[in-house]
Amino acid sequence: VLCFGGDILNFTGDALLVLWKVERSQLCDIITLAAKCSLEMQEQFGPSYTEVGLELRLKMGLSAGHVSQLIVGDETRRHLLVIGQQVDDVSLAQSLAQVGEVILSPNCWELCDRDTLEAEILQGQKAMKLRYLKIFHPSDFDEHFEKCIDHLQHYPNDEVLLRNAVGLASNHELELALRRFVLGNVLKKINDNQPLEFVSELRQVTTVFINLQFKETMKTAELCTSLQQATISISGILEVWRGAIIKISTFAKCCTFLCAFGLPGDKKDDESTHALDSANSISNFCSKKLRKIELVSIGITSGLIFCGVTGTHSRQEYTVIGSKAKMASRMPMLYPGMISCDEETYSKSGLPSCFFKKLPEKKTSNPLPPCVAGKNNVLCTCMLSIKCFLVKGREKEIRIFQAALQGFVRRKEGRVVMYEGSTGYGKSQLIAEIDCLAREENHRIIALELAKVDIKESFYAVRSLMAIFFGLDTCRPYKRQDILQSKLIGVLDETLYCLLNDHFLVKFPQSAEVSRMNNETKQKEEEMLFLSILQKAAEEETLIFIIDEAHYIDAASWDFLAKLLLSVPLFIVMSLSPFASKQLVPCASAEGIMKSPKTTGIVLQELEPSMLLEMARQELGVVSIPREMETFLIRRSFGVPLYCDALLTDLHANEVLEFCRIPEEEKEEDEWDNLSSMMYLLNLSKSHIFFPKIAVAQLDSLSPSEQMAVKCAAVIGHTFTPELLLYILPEWTNRKMEETLLTLVDSHVFEYCGKEASRSFSLQEEPGMLQQGQMMQFCTPLLREGAYELWLEDQKKALHLKCATFLKHKAHKCRSCGGGDFISFHRYAVDTQMSSVDSLLGQGCKTKCTALVLPEETGKRLQRSLAQGKLKFLKNRCGKEEATNLAPCECGKIVESVVSALAHHCMMVKDKPTAFYYLLESAAASLYLSNNYMKASGLQGLSALAVFPCLKRPKLKINQFEEATFCSLKGEVCFNMGQITLAKKLIKRALRLLHKGFPHTCVGAFFQSLLEESKHSACHAQQRQAQYMGRKALAVRQQQIHCLSLLWQLYSLDSTAQSKCSRLAALMEINLADESENKMQIISTYMDFSQFSQSMGYKDEWLKYEMMAIQRSSQCNFTFTRERLLMTAQLAQTLAYSKLCLGHLTQSIQLGESILTICWNGEFIHVHSHPDTIYRGICILSSTGFQCIRVLDWLWELTTLEESIVVLACFYSACLDLLLCDAGFGYRTFEDCLKFINQYEASCILKSQSNIMLSLYSSLAIWFGRLQQWDQFEDNFMKAKRLVSKTNASLFGTHGFFRFLECQVLLLRKVMEDTPEKVREARGSTLGVIFPFCQF
Repeated sequence: VLCFGGDILNFTGDALLVLWKVERSQLCDIITLAAKCSLEMQEQFGPSYTEVGLELRLKMGLSAGHVSQLIVGDETRRHLLVIGQQVDDVSLAQSLAQVGEVILSPNCWELCDRDTLEAEILQGQKAMKLRYLKIFHPSDFDEHFEKCIDHLQHYPNDEVLLRNAVGLASNHELELALRRFVLGNVLKKINDNQPLEFVSELRQVTTVFINLQFKETMKTAELCTSLQQATISISGILEVWRGAIIKISTFAKCCTFLCAFGLPGDKKDDESTHALDSANSISNFCSKKLRKIELVSIGITSGLIFCGVTGTHSRQEYTVIGSKAKMASRMPMLYPGMISCDEETYSKSGLPSCFFKKLPEKKTSNPLPPCVAGKNNVLCTCMLSIKCFLVKGREKEIRIFQAALQGFVRRKEGRVVMYEGSTGYGKSQLIAEIDCLAREENHRIIALELAKVDIKESFYAVRSLMAIFFGLDTCRPYKRQDILQSKLIGVLDETLYCLLNDHFLVKFPQSAEVSRMNNETKQKEEEMLFLSILQKAAEEETLIFIIDEAHYIDAASWDFLAKLLLSVPLFIVMSLSPFASKQLVPCASAEGIMKSPKTTGIVLQELEPSMLLEMARQELGVVSIPREMETFLIRRSFGVPLYCDALLTDLHANEVLEFCRIPEEEKEEDEWDNLSSMMYLLNLSKSHIFFPKIAVAQLDSLSPSEQMAVKCAAVIGHTFTPELLLYILPEWTNRKMEETLLTLVDSHVFEYCGKEASRSFSLQEEPGMLQQGQMMQFCTPLLREGAYELWLEDQKKALHLKCATFLKHKAHKCRSCGGGDFISFHRYAVDTQMSSVDSLLGQGCKTKCTALVLPEETGKRLQRSLAQGKLKFLKNRCGKEEATNLAPCECGKIVESVVSALAHHCMMVKDKPTAFYYLLESAAASLYLSNNYMKASGLQGLSALAVFPCLKRPKLKINQFEEATFCSLKGEVCFNMGQITLAKKLIKRALRLLHKGFPHTCVGAFFQSLLEESKHSACHAQQRQAQYMGRKALAVRQQQIHCLSLLWQLYSLDSTAQSKCSRLAALMEINLADESENKMQIISTYMDFSQFSQSMGYKDEWLKYEMMAIQRSSQCNFTFTRERLLMTAQLAQTLAYSKLCLGHLTQSIQLGESILTICWNGEFIHVHSHPDTIYRGICILSSTGFQCIRVLDWLWELTTLEESIVVLACFYSACLDLLLCDAGFGYRTFEDCLKFINQYEASCILKSQSNIMLSLYSSLAIWFGRLQQWDQFEDNFMKAKRLVSKTNASLFGTHGFFRFLECQVLLLRKVMEDTPEKVREARGSTLGVIFPFCQF
């Protein structure tokens, strides 16, 4: 349109009103231009399909002639309209057109150049259908176009700009005049310098479409006056509830107003109720005050609508678009003369059903959902189907009611039980359950549910209760008077019956006595009547009033209830929401009842997660749901039943859930899916998840700047840094960021998080440099959900991409740990653009200020100490300072705020290969931070991997190295979780993918062992130099070594059956390490092989490789980072362990104390918590009691930190050792130890730790044997006996074996005392245990 010189005057969502403004003498040429424009649009856009799948069909009408311009409104807001016969003609022409047609009005046909336009007559009409233009050659039309441009003053000569107005110079007076034509909410955002593309949102809005039909005899001047009056009045009525007029259009004698409630910045609670109330007021005003008004029709809908800017840069307009807006525009045509609304508006309003009636369905080209209408308060029988929640998790509240009711029955004193809770907490369902329980005990129940409008009518609640008491609520209207009269006989004088006429819609004769009463006297008489009736009923039976939504009780009813409780033995149950709003302030009587000692108040809390999940299972009708969905429901519903139900409804409606039957045969235990309990078919990203309107209302109460900050922060996630927020915010300054964030913190929207959460943060003078590392988070996660869903999909994608760009260069280990990938050389092993980002990441290990450089003298002293088996320098001040001065590790923070977030952002922009890359990094980082049992963050990281279905999708090509790493990480998790068989299978698969296969058969293992032994001997005999390897090859080599290290540990768990495979894996590991150039890797592998040799009983190799590791470390003169310092500490731990096993107890204790000091001081090193390593610290138990307590304190603190069941088992094993050795004190009682073992012995994690379990069971058996409890002794002895063959020569294995040997001796002594004839058999059994161990 703009290219052809036209101007879009009005856009209503599904219709455009286009204007070409010229002199009358120029109309002929301009009609040709408009006709050409119409034909071009039909050719390009109609019919066609949009990106969202909707079919776009164009129908066009053309008219030409004189039109009038009309401006309506006040000084605050104005609207531009065009009226006249030609506007009516173009509307009629468009209505006559079929899809793909262009219709010319009669006047347009008269004024056009008929030599240029080819048209045909419409049958039965004066209008003409345009067929084509007779100008065949483009050059001919170009000449005509140049001629028309001279007539269009607003058309620019610039080839870029399409309107002269775009290039106008700034003019303050003109801007002030034009601002009146822009919606106030949009003006606020423009004043805040927000880009127009950020003004658009997708939100829940209530749309009101008003159609005013004037009489045909109305003159233009009268029409203009009426339109001005209607605009001012409608705008005033809407502004009370923060509604707004979006568009005004006129055709013929009809004027339409497109209005909306809940636009950005104007969200309020109960907007559906406000829309209906406003519509009623508008209808009354227009019908009574406007001249020559013929019909007032209003359509109201509620639902998800686009609210934002449409058009090009040269011509943009703010409007609302969506199916609900279209429905609202059609409803006045289908149901003229009434206020009609859809069922969603009806249900959200909370108004009584008697205010509505069901409307008949009408057939249209696009069927409308069922509608209801509010007209003359017609009573109807239309019932809504309300989904009830199951009363789960409210057993405590029900018990309180039952106890109070029992006390009331005994004492017969007025009692009140009051349940208070916010919307969605299940108050109504709890009240319904109480109603059923009370009826089962044959009590008289009077139940009433109130609505918001009821509070405006005085004495409404009491009258409604009495109507139900008399039975008038269910009877026929003509029977009310007879029923009421039968109830009042003998209770009230007949002359006073007429007092009840207005209350119960009856017609008793008016008596002279009543006619002389004033209103106050009548009120007192009514109250006395009700009190006497209820008093008599309470004497005969137990009377219970149940009032739902009691916060809507009017003040007069509260006064009566206060009097009622003092004089009548009545039991009242109420449910109410907190009196939080200014419109709902409790009166004095209400406060008196709530504070009365006879009132029991219960505040409903959020449901426990277990109860919430049980409710979800019953709602879905299933016996189990995936763990990922459980986490999703718990996090998104916040314990509120209503939110949980809405989430389930939304997921089911969007076909996200897949239901399946449980197979009859049980699946194998060793399956990754069973381990993670995830359903990969669950894709939560395809639905618009429900978010409560209360969150949007809170967002709209903020200023435009604060709204923008909250919405952008919502894209980042629950936690964010101001640095990233500033990066994605459009054109913000540091100062503006600081002021906005401080305001949001004061408003309890944001809060600081982390260990160094402070009241404020400082800004650097240099632009764009916020304080590094300051973390913030949402105080209410619900607000973040609501703010995020307001973005359009394209906006979300653009912002997520911006976040990913910012975070990409920060996704690596912290500088204290040397930088680099969490998976060694990961970016070099994948065939993507990841390797191009390494320039920044590599700086972490090159920057001197981020690493600890030991002085030369200190380094030499360390080498001598390691060689001599001592680490005395660690006790010196210099060594401690060098350790503690190392910068704190920030890898945990990086994983949470960068790596995991980056994976999420990549998923949101559909970059699945990159997302998979960072998901692997996140999972590896979680294991890096917790070497034994995964912390919560690590488990979440690998859960994401389990759900990510990329390995099952052929469209997504995964790098072979990443697939191997994926299997390796899963195998490591399975190892830590006790799934040994599955762990072996996954590790072997990873090795195959890394081109380092492990033999499957004994024969293959035998020949492979010969080959590896040959390589091993040749390597050490020739002392060959390490080969140079590229970074990609290094990445593969590192993963191969890591997998082989895990594999020999897996096989060593069962030394009798898998010793050869275990040695083969260890040999393959050390051969690969010898071929590499990484000195750190070689030292680590030597320590690994030394540990393997010790556990398998190979003493010579054990000591040999221990010494080789020490020698290698003494030859290294490297810069110490945290990771390298950890390796040094582990080397010292290995040495301390060696000294302990060789009997050098004093040196072992000294080394152990030094290592514990350096590892625990300052929380700057990740302590390796392998069971054998744990027991190296327990060696101090052989020393003084003070040292013993220190170690146990450290061990208990470690269990709290790591949340590891294995470390906990080591701790209780040490406690049992203390109890059995009669140390004079016990750190934990025997009952505590027994409770732990009984609770966790079925855990697959502990089942895989045969050495630990042998020690625990043997210790229990010894304890029971000493107490002569031989039944308990035999049970634990047999459990231990089954584990003996699965242990190895490690320290824990040896310790457990000697405990078991002590059990054998106890059993032998018992046999000698009780059954001497079986001594030979018992002696042989004991020797059978001892001899294999001596040979081993």
